[in-house]
Amino acid sequence: MWFVKNRKSISKCLALMLTLAMLGGSMFFGGVLKIKIAGAASLTSSYEILKNQYASFIDRLKNPGGDVPGATDAEIAAFLADLDNEVKKRGTLTEANFNTIMYETLEDVITWRQHRTIFNALLQSFSEEIAYTLMNGELHPSLIPLRNAVKDSVLGTGNNSGGGGGGGGGGGAVNQPNPSTPQDETATEIEQQLAAGKDVVQLSAAQNEDSITISGDSLKEINIAGKGLEITISGVTFRLPPAALDLPDDQTFTLGVRQLSQTEAKNAVLQLSAGNKLIGPVYEFSATTEGSLTGVQFKKPVTVVLSYADLNLTSEEVDTLDVGYYNETQKRWERQNGQVDRAKKTISFTINHCSKYAIISVNEASEQQLTDLTGHWAAANINKLVAKGAIQGYPDGQFKPNNQITRAEFATVVVKAYQLPAKSGKVFDDTANHWAKEYIATAAAAGLVNGYDSTKFGPNDPVTREQMAVMIVKANQLKPTSASYTFADGADIADWAKDAVMTASENNLITGYPDNTFKPKGQATRAEAVTLIVKALKL
Repeated sequence: MWFVKNRKSISKCLALMLTLAMLGGSMFFGGVLKIKIAGAASLTSSYEILKNQYASFIDRLKNPGGDVPGATDAEIAAFLADLDNEVKKRGTLTEANFNTIMYETLEDVITWRQHRTIFNALLQSFSEEIAYTLMNGELHPSLIPLRNAVKDSVLGTGNNSGGGGGGGGGGGAVNQPNPSTPQDETATEIEQQLAAGKDVVQLSAAQNEDSITISGDSLKEINIAGKGLEITISGVTFRLPPAALDLPDDQTFTLGVRQLSQTEAKNAVLQLSAGNKLIGPVYEFSATTEGSLTGVQFKKPVTVVLSYADLNLTSEEVDTLDVGYYNETQKRWERQNGQVDRAKKTISFTINHCSKYAIISVNEASEQQLTDLTGHWAAANINKLVAKGAIQGYPDGQFKPNNQITRAEFATVVVKAYQLPAKSGKVFDDTANHWAKEYIATAAAAGLVNGYDSTKFGPNDPVTREQMAVMIVKANQLKPTSASYTFADGADIADWAKDAVMTASENNLITGYPDNTFKPKGQATRAEAVTLIVKALKL
């Protein structure tokens, strides 16, 4: 693996991985975990929890495969006992010091206590999961048992409740989320509003709550009724169209809003383009399902409404407003083309997944001015995607709309336009050192692209019309059409693309030519590709 070159760096990786495992619910998806620890915790029972409830996790440590020896029951228990003893030496665990103490303790135990067998077994058995966790900033599902076991050991089952008590505050370094609105209360509210025949079910978190949890059963009722769902949390409103999300009846969905502290937001704010500035707080939205740390990908665009009523802006300042999305991969802010409602003093925009967002003031003079779009038929669409940060011009100030667009470029624009979160996906032999490697991997993980075979993607090949149809239909999760369009050159459409071509044509995304041909192997221009994506985003 890429991170096994240096033992000290491996120790830090494992320490970080285990810290993520224990804190995953509160650090990365704005979960509902509310840590309340009165005294030093005992971790010795976590082995029994793993053994009794997650036997497969223990089995993988005992049988890592390869030349690495497996860990024994005694070695696993000894590791947890050392962790327990080190925690006790460092005093009482509180909300303010939990992250720091646990990280330091884990690193010390892994590095200095010489648990070599555990160390090597973890790396051998969970190398891909650890890499995924470190690269994506979220816990791999296979590591959730470890998180659950240690959390149960530290907090005790069901120890999520508030209760004030003891010694307050201590500096507020952790910025933990507030409790979620109780699920049963939410279910009752949904039933009452559906019974009243409301077109949109409206839910609001209480003032001291920063998330709402909804059962899959309640979501099903809303979808069956064909109603929209509006959720307001911490002054932020989310408008979900009908069927934007569905879950199995026995799962739950939690939507959360967390306002980043100045320290947390500092690095992101520094990435604003020259001349642009932050106007309001930076929000981190989270949307997760029970038992999963991967964020929810909504099936339809969700409208988010932010208020600027408390910002006391002049009319001229309102003219410069937009919403910025912080792209963690690119370390930059991307404009969302927010719609300002001056009467209500709000700005709205659409999302397909949750991340960090903020109201920003845009200095148009600092934005790239493209010099070759005057009078071009696709100028408006091009400018929309350029403003969104999904595509850009060349260093000489031109966009070159009539140039061909490659498979790598089109996949990259789709990932950016749909704001797909970075994922570890397939890396082909010919993308391993390509500039678009991460975007292609993300598109592959989302099921949008395939290679020509298991080793070749052809990133620099011009993208064809049928390839674009497949990608965009998958990105929009469009259902196959029952229409039977017959193009004169229909026999030239690849079998794997026929349904997508028909679906794209039915939805007026890619139409045929006047001579009733589709030209499936035709190579698209940058202008054509941009227009297709803009049209698809409107569905």
